[in-house]
Amino acid sequence: MPRPTIKIELSCFKCKKKFKIIRWAYNQKVRRNTSNNYCSAKCKNKIQRLGGKFSGTWKGGRRQYPSQKGYVMLRIGPNERIFEHRYVIEQHIGRKLKTGEVVHHINGKVDDNRIENLVLCKTAGIHRSKFHNKDGSLKKV
Repeated sequence: MPRPTIKIELSCFKCKKKFKIIRWAYNQKVRRNTSNNYCSAKCKNKIQRLGGKFSGTWKGGRRQYPSQKGYVMLRIGPNERIFEHRYVIEQHIGRKLKTGEVVHHINGKVDDNRIENLVLCKTAGIHRSKFHNKDGSLKKV
């Protein structure tokens, strides 16, 4: 005798419509950490097309790209990225950085973006003279 099919009632993440799903399929979603439930592929695609945290491949919006020499980038919009250290300084001073302003990492670690590790310089020239030797290496502080 076949086992009875047990269904669980859920509501769609997008349209809030109630739908039923087989219990083993729901358990698969729980194991995979799939938090959003959709009544149809149409609803799922509409949400995931928005991108960002609704995408199945979302990793928090914070990422180190090899081409950026270890600097961390944040995704702040659908097609907008900004260096995390510049974003942290902007939030701290309450305005956008002007063209030419440079953010320096005191300890030299470019992925350490705590506010106490960052210094804002008005120009690249001031930054070089204050924090770098003539050969480009960091001065000992």
